[in-house]
Amino acid sequence: MKKLIESNKFLLVISLLIVIAGIVHPVAIVRAYPKSLEIRGPLFAEVGENIVFTVTSEDLPVKGVTVSFAGYRNITDEGGLVSFRINFTGVFKAIASKSGYEDSVALVLVLPKGNDKFKIRAFRLHEEQVGTTIFSYRLAGANFASIKAYYLRDDYGNIYPAIMGERGFIRVPHEVQHESLSWAISVARDWGLEVYLIAEVLPESLFGENATFSPPLELTGERMLNYLKQSINETLILARFAEEQDVAILDANVACELKDSYKIYESLVPEIRRFYSGELAIGWDLGHRFVRNLKFPDINYSKFDVLTPRFNIGLIAEFNTPSKLKRLIVDVLDYVQEVKRKYGIKVLVTWIASLELYEEHEADYRIFFSNFKGYEEAKTWLIREILEEAAKRDVDGVEVYTQWFYERAIAPHGIWEGTAELATWQSKRPLNTVAAYLVNPWNAEERRTLRILEHSRLASINVIVKSESPLVKEWVSGKIE
Repeated sequence: MKKLIESNKFLLVISLLIVIAGIVHPVAIVRAYPKSLEIRGPLFAEVGENIVFTVTSEDLPVKGVTVSFAGYRNITDEGGLVSFRINFTGVFKAIASKSGYEDSVALVLVLPKGNDKFKIRAFRLHEEQVGTTIFSYRLAGANFASIKAYYLRDDYGNIYPAIMGERGFIRVPHEVQHESLSWAISVARDWGLEVYLIAEVLPESLFGENATFSPPLELTGERMLNYLKQSINETLILARFAEEQDVAILDANVACELKDSYKIYESLVPEIRRFYSGELAIGWDLGHRFVRNLKFPDINYSKFDVLTPRFNIGLIAEFNTPSKLKRLIVDVLDYVQEVKRKYGIKVLVTWIASLELYEEHEADYRIFFSNFKGYEEAKTWLIREILEEAAKRDVDGVEVYTQWFYERAIAPHGIWEGTAELATWQSKRPLNTVAAYLVNPWNAEERRTLRILEHSRLASINVIVKSESPLVKEWVSGKIE
């Protein structure tokens, strides 16, 4: 053993002397293993788009590399470049191969093209949902994520930043709320989505972690003044946060519970514009209080960039059948189209489609749902009707309410114990209904054909390798070509 060690030391010394003398370049000794390729390309692409990959080794382009992608093959040019056009959607692996090199792999998510009718195609994301269904939303045509900044309001008019807890919303410091929001925003951006941020104030007695489910006290007198003062402060804090996060569209109306909230929000616009450079939105609800009178708020829309009517529809006697509800949808969309024409403001139809149910209107709900086999069918119908009517008008975008599927039993919003009767494990049917209006069709047949051809090629190669007959090999090789 001692002689073997001494012998190895002797060989090492001789090798070093040879290198120093310049007899053999050091690379010749180091190259005991093949070089590594590196393939780089986009993380996201759209069907029909030119997808370009660059293949390098030690930061230098490599010519003649075979790149396999989504059932196709191509060869890199002198610049190490290769391109593909894919006419179907999915996650595909690009594999770069060349003799003498280690393979390299890159993943690309090929998405459907969004429908040009709606430039803004947003889906609602929640904290507990981020990272689970965003992929499905992207395949359904999403290019925006709508994210809520939640607040709790107590009976004294105090406002608290909030996040979702285990049994309801909980009060948190601004830093915690902003950390939660920035995380959700960053995950949405990781999926290539722009952000539409909305302020939402909830009565603590109904939605807090220790909710008593008693109706919140009306904001009057000192309670109203306290709420007004705090809502102005929270609006400006949220707007500054939105600028830091480069939020594309912001509705920061924290004063939304006040009767004159729109006027208060209007008065803050000059101050918000000083530090927020994105598009400023103003929205109003179609809850049951609104639809009874069908009275549109008196707003100077010229101060804002985007109008966001919220289709959180409340079913009441005036709108307790499908035909009556469709009439409401038509009237609202006719109105917002007129607002757009008059003020030049964008229109983003939001909360498609939430159904808010309250105990005092239980009889109306039963009349409405008697027209459908179940809650999901009713919801799908409502989604289709809103999108169908929006597509007929000059609408810039739509925001779709959370489209849970397979992982959650859903029931309508509202304060009514009977909502549990309508709960259902939601399928992908509502999401697929949305997708039909948001994306251009892609070529599913081509994708299936390529899969069949790829499996046939692999099966043929297997026959060639295992066959001992030259005639069989020749015949199979010809069939592959």
